[in-house]
Amino acid sequence: MNRENAHSSSSPRYDWLEEALLAVCQNAFPSESVLRVHSLTRRMQRIGAHCDYEFILQLTGGEIRLALRLYQGTFSLWGFSDRVKSARAYTAMRRAYKAGVPAPFPYTFTSQRIPFGKPYVLHDPGDGRRWWNVEDSLRPAQGQLVTSMAEELVKLHHAVAPDPDWIPAVEVGGVLYQIWNRIAPIAGDELTRCFEKASRKFQDEEVDARAMLHGQFDLDHLLIKNGVIRTITDWEFAACGDPRWDVAYASLSLQRGRDHSLSNQFVSHYANLSQASLEHLPLWEGLVALRDWALSVWLESLDEKSFQSVAGLQTPLMNKKDVMREHALHVFS
Repeated sequence: MNRENAHSSSSPRYDWLEEALLAVCQNAFPSESVLRVHSLTRRMQRIGAHCDYEFILQLTGGEIRLALRLYQGTFSLWGFSDRVKSARAYTAMRRAYKAGVPAPFPYTFTSQRIPFGKPYVLHDPGDGRRWWNVEDSLRPAQGQLVTSMAEELVKLHHAVAPDPDWIPAVEVGGVLYQIWNRIAPIAGDELTRCFEKASRKFQDEEVDARAMLHGQFDLDHLLIKNGVIRTITDWEFAACGDPRWDVAYASLSLQRGRDHSLSNQFVSHYANLSQASLEHLPLWEGLVALRDWALSVWLESLDEKSFQSVAGLQTPLMNKKDVMREHALHVFS
């Protein structure tokens, strides 16, 4: 559908956002002669500094639900500035989807800033709801969910071939070096001692860098329906690295103070399915905690303009700073 037809008297008129969405969809579905956008909703994500537009696209043969995610800022969990989140998310989702992992199907992406002023990915929004929007209590279904989490993570680590051309490889020494370069001028004594001890403890650690990582695998990044994981979301921090990164991240997220029952269940099921020993996993949990604590300290040191440029409007890391600090100090004391 050309622009002239879009504005004909018999066709609906669109505001600038709907026009921009139409342009993206025309590129994604070039064989379609007639496209129409409707039922547009906008959501700022609770778990990240991104904005999602969900809408229905009418095609010749029917309608499909779509979501377009705008990526704000250049923040990376891995320490280096991340300017290609859209390309990484697209590649990771596509590879995961083809391997049978319940990732949203991505249609197209751009790392440019046209027409929205930010990079984006157009994808299937996925089926299910975030855990905080589920009407029934999750408590009775938590055991089933953590079992499903382990199964899906094993599938990701074993069935999806990493793509180093699009998904960067990360390793412990490099991550520690990248983050330390950022926080060295502002690190207090506690943080400095933790980095020194972490570096020493990981010098002789054997690391396997052959798995594709989700990067932030936890309940917050799942869509749930009838107590079952239907979609794994938010792939912009995917990386190639040791699977213990993901296992440690998920394990930490499932710990509730001194109650580690859900975390233990998850780790045990992952180990049984993957036949992995998960040796020194508490050390890796400490590493995840140290990384998140250090990045929170660095983000807090930025002025408002720099913070918005780097992290967008907000980042959930700030809410976990105290818990991550306590855990890192416990492991690297």
